[in-house]
Amino acid sequence: MDKKLKGILLAMGGGVCWGFSGCCGQYLFTHNEVDSNWLTVVRMLSSGVLLMAYCFFRYREELRGLLHHRHDLIKVLLYSVFGMMMCQYSYLTAIQYTNAATATVIQYTGPVMVVMTVCVLEKRLPRIFEAVCVLLAVGGTFLIATHGDPHTLHVSGKGLFWCLMAAVTLVVYTMVLGDTLDRRPVLVCNGMAFLVGGIVLALVTRFWQYHVSLDFQGFLAVAGIVSFGTLIGYSLYIQGLAYIGPAKASMISTIETVSSAVIAHFWLGTQFAQADLIGFAFIIATVFILARNKQEAKDDGTEKQI
Repeated sequence: MDKKLKGILLAMGGGVCWGFSGCCGQYLFTHNEVDSNWLTVVRMLSSGVLLMAYCFFRYREELRGLLHHRHDLIKVLLYSVFGMMMCQYSYLTAIQYTNAATATVIQYTGPVMVVMTVCVLEKRLPRIFEAVCVLLAVGGTFLIATHGDPHTLHVSGKGLFWCLMAAVTLVVYTMVLGDTLDRRPVLVCNGMAFLVGGIVLALVTRFWQYHVSLDFQGFLAVAGIVSFGTLIGYSLYIQGLAYIGPAKASMISTIETVSSAVIAHFWLGTQFAQADLIGFAFIIATVFILARNKQEAKDDGTEKQI
């Protein structure tokens, strides 16, 4: 199979896995009445243990090197709490108060927030394509939240807040590691982040005090979040990224938003208005615009490192 086609299929597979994982979360919130505190801790600790076990055998020397490099270790610890933990918690809480598709799509305004943060740090005005992305992201969020009527919210206030928090924490998640990923395998950083973030959140929320009763389908949904949302999803996406590069991989992975909407509709019965679908399209378009311009900047040598 051609490497390009293989990379596309792998990136698509990762996106579909993430979309399915979000729907598993929605199922648990709806049918088992679990709390996002409990579910986030379970996801992070389970994923952290599994990823770190894999890294211990596959990246043992790289893991040892990270633990003995103070500067990178501090960055990964900050990433664990303020990036990974807060991003995972905000996203699952957003699903709890809205639905998987809405939370996933609004979280995709995060890359636009990253661009605006870079503009502030570089003390410059947004370029034309960046300004267009901001307008699309704001317009898309407005349509999803109000269906075009500013006097009516079709998403609860808490739901909209946590959706936007998921996007904001995605900015931290994206930027806090800086150039550490140039020196450390992404699976090592993410494995440690899941484990450390899960431990911190368990202590903060007193995870052991939650009493959750799961039926067989509930256990399968939790397993789906851990396996498809983390292990399988990350593995497929990272392998696809190696074949086609980050710009194309990020564009293709937006199938996560489509897959979560389709799965939520047919599996969970979630209904979407026309305004929702237009808002989804606006926000997804920003990812394509940013990824395309990033690729062009890379091709002509003008790309800057964040």
